[in-house]
Amino acid sequence: MHAATLQKSDRLQRVLQVLMAIDKPSSLQIQEIGRTCAPGTCISELRANGYLIASERKGGVWSYQLLGREVPS
Repeated sequence: MHAATLQKSDRLQRVLQVLMAIDKPSSLQIQEIGRTCAPGTCISELRANGYLIASERKGGVWSYQLLGREVPS
């Protein structure tokens, strides 16, 4: 996958803001508040940008939690 960079992507910046503002937002919350149609893809791209994000599925609902950022070696 070719991930967008956070610095150049308003979409990823919006999704990161949702993750920072809400504890364990659902895919639907990320989609609505972050104004994106593919929250799972955004999560993958943020991970590719070095963010540590946990995911959890309860029933048919996915939620995500921002854990921090990887430290470059």
